[in-house]
Amino acid sequence: MTDMAADRDLPAEVVAVLAAALSTIGMSISLATLIFTGPLSEGLPRAIGGFVVAGAIGGGLIAWRSQIVPSASLVQDAPVVVLTAVAAGVLASGSDQPVIDVFVLLALTTLLTGALMWLFGRFHLGHLVRYMPSTVVAAFIAGTGYLLLRGGLQVMHRGPLSLDVLGDFLAWESMQRWLPGVVLGLLILAIQRSKKLPPVTMSVVILAAVAIFFAVVASASSIESVEADGWLIGPFADGTNITPVTPGEVIDANWIELTPQVAGIAGAVAVAVVALLLNLSALEFVGRGRIDVNRELRLTGGANLLAAAFAGAPVYHALGDTVLIQRMGATRRLVPMTASALALSFGLFGTGLVGFVPRFVVGGLLVTVGTSLLLDWVVGLVRTTSQFERFLSIGIVLVIAFVGILEGIGVGILATCAVFVVRYSRIDPMRRVATGRQLTSRVDRTEADRNELADAGDRTVILQLQGYLFFGSLSSLDDEVRSILSAADGTVDAVVFDLTHVTGIDSSADVLIQRIGAFVTGAGAQVIVASVPEQLGVDDLFDVESNRWFATLDNALEHVETARLADVSDREDDEIEHHLELTDELLGHFEPVSFAADSVVISQGAPSDELVIIRSGMLTAYRLDGDGMRQRLSRSGPGALIGEVGLLTGGVRTAEIIADTRVEGYAISRDSYERLRVLAPDLGFELHEFILRRQAERVARLTSSLSQALR
Repeated sequence: MTDMAADRDLPAEVVAVLAAALSTIGMSISLATLIFTGPLSEGLPRAIGGFVVAGAIGGGLIAWRSQIVPSASLVQDAPVVVLTAVAAGVLASGSDQPVIDVFVLLALTTLLTGALMWLFGRFHLGHLVRYMPSTVVAAFIAGTGYLLLRGGLQVMHRGPLSLDVLGDFLAWESMQRWLPGVVLGLLILAIQRSKKLPPVTMSVVILAAVAIFFAVVASASSIESVEADGWLIGPFADGTNITPVTPGEVIDANWIELTPQVAGIAGAVAVAVVALLLNLSALEFVGRGRIDVNRELRLTGGANLLAAAFAGAPVYHALGDTVLIQRMGATRRLVPMTASALALSFGLFGTGLVGFVPRFVVGGLLVTVGTSLLLDWVVGLVRTTSQFERFLSIGIVLVIAFVGILEGIGVGILATCAVFVVRYSRIDPMRRVATGRQLTSRVDRTEADRNELADAGDRTVILQLQGYLFFGSLSSLDDEVRSILSAADGTVDAVVFDLTHVTGIDSSADVLIQRIGAFVTGAGAQVIVASVPEQLGVDDLFDVESNRWFATLDNALEHVETARLADVSDREDDEIEHHLELTDELLGHFEPVSFAADSVVISQGAPSDELVIIRSGMLTAYRLDGDGMRQRLSRSGPGALIGEVGLLTGGVRTAEIIADTRVEGYAISRDSYERLRVLAPDLGFELHEFILRRQAERVARLTSSLSQALR
């Protein structure tokens, strides 16, 4: 960026810094208030300081090293909602020091969140979130939105909400406290979703709401009066303070009473990791660029490990705030880093002012976030085409709303399993069933060999599998295998399982896989497995003595065909020459050649200077990519032609050919070929006709193989 461009962006970036700092501070205050309310309110000053500092430290570190520039991160709402239930559980446990115990659990949760995020990134597990049904994830988010909305109302109402207190909640005296916050929250939400208003409008509205409140107080009441009447977050007797969790507090915590909260802590950690992955996916879409998710996981994990000491909630990338500062014109990572520095300064030196923040502003911010999440869920629900998933999503939200967040997580896990079973039970694990007559290897064989293999083709059954294999899908495979072998009545002696299109195998399917393999072996057929992806880690598939493993389906088919031809007696050399259908006069223009096993017969890219006819032995053609990796194209034996296209066109070799065994053959150089065309045109025509016949046969076989593969 040039100096002129930097100067032009500076005003916009200054405003973005202030907006990001205000968001970090405001959200930290709101979420701390959400947890430390009622009997836990004595811990609110410390919680506010801890949340602000933890968010500033974690957000600053992430902004400094993140691949997303600029990236805003702060203490997030999703895990805090779960931690609110954990805090309620601590109160219900009868602990004699509930505030200290909650701080210890907050530090533990953030520490475990950081560790799990780092481990996910270290072992490249960031892609796992893509396996979660979007409707289930949306239900978690909507449930979080409902609890945030209710929490915001409770902060303003200064008490729990239930049907029993509905009358008091709707009384005018109570409505005066929460209605302004609801209006403010909905106004902020409208500004956020507006495409016409500048993003800075949101910060202006929040500051204006605070200014109007104190203007009304100055003209009609007093600070002491509104403090006494509960309109402000404070007053705090000792002010706010930054006190990290000490080793003594950890040791003195009531761990026996806290043990039942393990499930809640695990839920908060899981929600934080999933929410981070979802935010990264959304930022990837918004930025239209690829994000190294695992790198961001490691970075965010390290940030949370540092922030854990201050007993703040988990910190990670904030989708809304990142988009906000980008829309405001921020282009450098210095913007969120500076915002974090301002928030940190406020947390260390200015939190005494927090007590003067009106409750309706804190509650209004929670209303904004909660309502936004609920609206997004409703829109997604309308677009969902699956009635089954729609009802599951609604059910999860109802459980979270009327039973509890932890119970909702449990229902969500069961719903994920249900969606998985429903989706994959509809997928036929059998991509295709073929015989050795329909699918053949890419080995270039003589006509006699092809006829032999065609006659014995029905003795080989190829089962091409697909999708994720688990107990349910493999049950239909078991039925199919039994039906095929029973109908064959002992004529099938080889069953090839092709796993090229298999994405995974569940451990619960092991027993059924072994049963299928045992049945095939018991029916007198050999089990052959091809193309097992490395990530499956299933070395003991079809654990039977006679099984064979091959890297590709082509290798497996070649093995079966070679075994078939081994049962046929070898033909004599003159029989091969007769098959070539070349006259002795034409063969007289060829020179005998031989190649040692493992030698390079033709190098890819070399000039085409001769045609070779294979008399005995086997060769394999490979395509070399830019990295020098080999991809097998075909395998050739007696009667095959090597280099005929280059001989006619004069082009370079398009493949590398390696002798698998010692190879004997006949060769004619390009110079000899040109002399033959001039001095003996009848022999040149005979050679042309021979090459054209072989090319036509090869094209016919290729067309047949391609049509079979596309079925």
